[in-house]
Amino acid sequence: MTCLKVMTFNLKNDLFFTRKNLRWDTRRQYVRNLIASTSPDIIGVQELSDLMREQLQALLPQY
Repeated sequence: MTCLKVMTFNLKNDLFFTRKNLRWDTRRQYVRNLIASTSPDIIGVQELSDLMREQLQALLPQY
């Protein structure tokens, strides 16, 4: 039997009224580090924007 490590993650909308400490630019590296350190086989996300997807693909090319 093969086991898979699955991660779900709500990336949260990055809107103009989002508080600074919750903005994507502030959280991007944290999200990258968390995904890299847990090495999931499958990642499911919520509230993913095109910009977030592009940046995460650049930061995590193995996915």
